[in-house]
Amino acid sequence: MKKNTLLTIAYFICKLINAVILVTIIMFTVFFIHFQIDKSAYQNWNFMDKGSSNSIISLESKIDYSQNSKTVSQQKPNFLNFSTLSLYFNYLKFTVSASLIFISLRLFGKVIASVKNRKTFEKINAFAFKRIGIYCFIIGIISSYDYYDFETQFKLTRISLNLTFYIIALIALVLSEIFKEGNKLKLESDLTI
Repeated sequence: MKKNTLLTIAYFICKLINAVILVTIIMFTVFFIHFQIDKSAYQNWNFMDKGSSNSIISLESKIDYSQNSKTVSQQKPNFLNFSTLSLYFNYLKFTVSASLIFISLRLFGKVIASVKNRKTFEKINAFAFKRIGIYCFIIGIISSYDYYDFETQFKLTRISLNLTFYIIALIALVLSEIFKEGNKLKLESDLTI
């Protein structure tokens, strides 16, 4: 395949993923608002903990109130019992992470477009990769903390270390430096001509 064809496909994929992320954020927000208005619609939804399977380090604090009290039902934690703090925390965690991924992909799409237009070593591309690296580092921090609190049933707090976003951040910061050096060489080349 030609270079421009690959860049066009990559640019299209970035746009497609961004559209999916935007629709997901909107749907999650509608769900969040509807949950606030009519909690009874979610009475059959049970909470299932995925765990921290992709993490290399995981510290977990789990309290199950149902085993300590005879008045609490022994059923699985239900979304109706989600504490307000935990509900807002998880909503903000999801929307901030998804928004930062959306912004990062948008910046990456702009870099692809500039490379396609043969403006590869522009200062703006180095700046874009630096911002992508910072955003991925923030996402890594945000995604490392889980907090679920179901009133009268169950409480789970977890700190885990998943290296995926940290590795992407490191790669983006290295690319930022490479593009910065490329920009310096391009400016020196332009001055000598």
